[in-house]
Amino acid sequence: MPAAIHYSHIPVYAHPVLGEVVRSNLGENETITEETVKAVINVSSELKNIVLNAVDYASSKGYNTTLVVKVIEWADEKLENATTTLEGGNTTLAFRLAVWAYRGYVRAYTILVKSVFTQFVKTTYENLVEPREEVVRKAIEALPARVREAIKAKIQMGEVKSMRELVEKYKEEAREIRERIHEKEKQQLKEVVMSKIRELRRSNPRVNIPDQEIEKIIGEYWGKGYRGLELARKVISAIEEKLREQGFRGPLFPGFRK
Repeated sequence: MPAAIHYSHIPVYAHPVLGEVVRSNLGENETITEETVKAVINVSSELKNIVLNAVDYASSKGYNTTLVVKVIEWADEKLENATTTLEGGNTTLAFRLAVWAYRGYVRAYTILVKSVFTQFVKTTYENLVEPREEVVRKAIEALPARVREAIKAKIQMGEVKSMRELVEKYKEEAREIRERIHEKEKQQLKEVVMSKIRELRRSNPRVNIPDQEIEKIIGEYWGKGYRGLELARKVISAIEEKLREQGFRGPLFPGFRK
């Protein structure tokens, strides 16, 4: 059950990867170029290989992957058309087709995961005779350590009485842990950027970005939903823009974007 929750979130991580590939390969004035399309085609092909390996594994275990294969075939057609269209000089249409192909492979993977879990539960637990308490115990032991201890405490206090409540509490605890991690990352980013600005100020008196302004920039992108590495990229880019206005031309953190 925890695995099903985890793997069903794969598309959430796959789409930002595509966005990063596109942004990293845009032309001047953030235009779609031939190189942009080629980059999307390449990452789509990589994702296709991952999905095909997963399909092969699922098939070897006896799971039905018919629907997944059909979605892959649809994505293959879009990917092939993207390559042909790019060779014909239509960059805009080729880009659209390549993105469709990528999303098709994401969709195929999503269907595969859900379908395998559904088939597994149906075939393995149809005649399950284990006591409910044993099933709950095994599910809890499969959770990450920090979440497991939090869930056990809630069970002992009588806050969790069923499998449905167990899943909801797992999701709640995981969400709270994720938010605490993001808050810590936000604080660390603020401290690192402020420290770097103070260091630059010692060697370049023209550099003058107050701590309050750094906090404001971080808060702005935080409010827009950016987290983790994406938050750091947005904040550092905004700080570098202000530094250029003050005569500092170098990157704030050399090599960061790599």
